[in-house]
Amino acid sequence: MEVSRYSRWRLLCLAPCVVWLAFAVFVQAQISPSDAAKAEHALRDLNDADPHVRSSAILALVEVAPAQYAGEIAARLSDGSSEVVETALDALDEVDARQARQYAAPVAVLLGSSNDQIVLRAMKMLAVTGSVEYVGRVASFLHSRNKDIRDEAVYCLGKLHAGQYASAILPVLKDADTESRTNALRALAAMHARQYAAQIATLLKDSSPDVRSDAVYALSEIPAKDYGPVITRLLLDETGYVREGVATALRKLNYLPTASDVYQSAADAVVKISVDCADGGVIGAGFLISDDGRILTNKHVVEAKGEYGAVRHITVYLRDGSVYGVRSVREDPQYDLAVIQIEAPAQGFRYLHFEETLPLVGDELIMIGHPGGLDWSLSEGKVSQIREGSDGTKNVWIQTDGAINQGNSGGPMLNRYAQIVGIATMKYEMLGEHPVSGLNFGISALVARRFALGW
Repeated sequence: MEVSRYSRWRLLCLAPCVVWLAFAVFVQAQISPSDAAKAEHALRDLNDADPHVRSSAILALVEVAPAQYAGEIAARLSDGSSEVVETALDALDEVDARQARQYAAPVAVLLGSSNDQIVLRAMKMLAVTGSVEYVGRVASFLHSRNKDIRDEAVYCLGKLHAGQYASAILPVLKDADTESRTNALRALAAMHARQYAAQIATLLKDSSPDVRSDAVYALSEIPAKDYGPVITRLLLDETGYVREGVATALRKLNYLPTASDVYQSAADAVVKISVDCADGGVIGAGFLISDDGRILTNKHVVEAKGEYGAVRHITVYLRDGSVYGVRSVREDPQYDLAVIQIEAPAQGFRYLHFEETLPLVGDELIMIGHPGGLDWSLSEGKVSQIREGSDGTKNVWIQTDGAINQGNSGGPMLNRYAQIVGIATMKYEMLGEHPVSGLNFGISALVARRFALGW
C-alpha cells in the first residue's frame, strides 16, 4: 500500500517522539523500586511549605535520576526561596547540557535577581548550555561593582564566544586583580580577538606568572603568529609553567625559535659535574630537572671510582659560578642514568622541562655540554633515527649526527623549544673494524623521565 507524502511527513515527525518515549521508559526501568519510592516521596515534597524540605527533595531527585526529573527541578527556578532556586541551579548542572538548554529561558530570568549568588549561578548555567541569545543581558554585568559578578560575566561571554563584546572586556586587562586579568585573557582567547593582540601582548611583562602564562595562551589561540619572537623571550621566564606554556604556544603558532634562543634559555640549567678519585678525574655534564636542585646525568659520569671502589668527591658547577657538593646519588644501571641531589640551601633553581613525545627523524637537536673541558659549548645535529634497547624495549635511544665528545655525556639533547628530548650518552668511533663518525646516541627522554620523575 502506498503511503501518502503527508503520512510520511507525520511519521518522520513522530519518530523522535517515539525514540524519546522509549528512552524514558528505559530510564524508568533502570530505577530500582527503592529509588522509585524515594523519587515519589521527593516529588510530593517539592510542594512542601518548608524551603528546606523542597531543597532536600531536589537533592533526592538528583540522586535518583537528574535527567528524568529535570523538568520538575527546573520548575523550582521560580521558587520564592533563594535556597531552593540555588539548589535547583546546582541540580541542573547534573543534567546533560543539551537537555538543560531547554530551560535557558527561566534561567535567564534569574539574571534580574537581587541575590548575587543566584545571578552568578544563572550566568554559569547559561555558559554551560551555550545560550547565546542572552549574551546582551550577560554583558550588562561587565560594569557591575561586584567583582565576582563582573568576572563571571567575562567568563560567560568568553564561553559563548561573544566576540561583539571583546572591546568591552579590554578594560579588565588593566584590573588590579590578577584573577580578573587572567579571566579576561581567557575570554579574549575564546573570542579569537585578533584585533586586540597588541593589548594582550602588553601582559607578557605582567608581574604575575599566571597572567603572563595566560597572555601567551591567548596570543596562540587568537592566533597571532607575528608575536612569536616576543613570546620566545619568555623561554627565559623565571617560572617553570610559563616556560612550558611558551613551548606549547610556539608550536601552535608554527614559530621556531633559533638555536641561540634555545641556548640562552637552557644554558643556565646545564651543570658541569667533576668527579675526583684516586686514579684521576672525570668531567661530565648534567642538567637541573627541579627547582630544589635535582640533576639528571649519566651513571657513567658519576661512577668513576677510586681506591676500594669508593667515589672520592663529586662537585657540581653552575654557569653563574656557584659550586655545590652532592647530598645523594640514585642510579639506574639499565639505562645508564643517575639523579644527583645537590646540597642546595634554598629552592629557586632554573630547570629544564621534558618533551612528552618522541622527536621525529630529521628534527633538529641542540646539545649543551663541556667537550674536552670547553665549558657550556653548543653543538647541533639532527635526529638520525630512534632505536630500541638491547632488550627489545622500543624508543630507548636517539641516534644523532650531532657531536658528542668526552664532557658532553649527561648533558641535555634539546628540541628547538628548549625541551629535553634525550640525554647525550655515547659515541661510536669504530663499528666493527671500520672507523665511523657522526654516530652518536642519547637516551630518550621518555625513558629518562620515568626514572627521574617517576612518570
